[in-house]
Amino acid sequence: MHVTPVSPAAGPPATTATAAPDTATARFKDLLQDLDRGEKFVDRVIRKAMRGRDFSPQELIAIQAGVYRHAQQMEAFSKLVDSVTGSLRRTLEAGG
Repeated sequence: MHVTPVSPAAGPPATTATAAPDTATARFKDLLQDLDRGEKFVDRVIRKAMRGRDFSPQELIAIQAGVYRHAQQMEAFSKLVDSVTGSLRRTLEAGG
């Protein structure tokens, strides 16, 4: 049985929103790209597991850390969307 190690590069990438002070639009785009990469990482791991791939304990820990990080990003993004939606709703109600 051959086990290909999961390299740190295979996990969700570090947030790129800390690059040069850019516009809010560029930072938002970076955040969405990070979320997309995290989702693709999770999908790849699930596909490998469904095909019967055996993971070493080290790989499983790396996968767990990657999935946890992705879940945290998704939760933070969800809170951001809820906050923006609430602000827009209050603004529209105040104006109308």
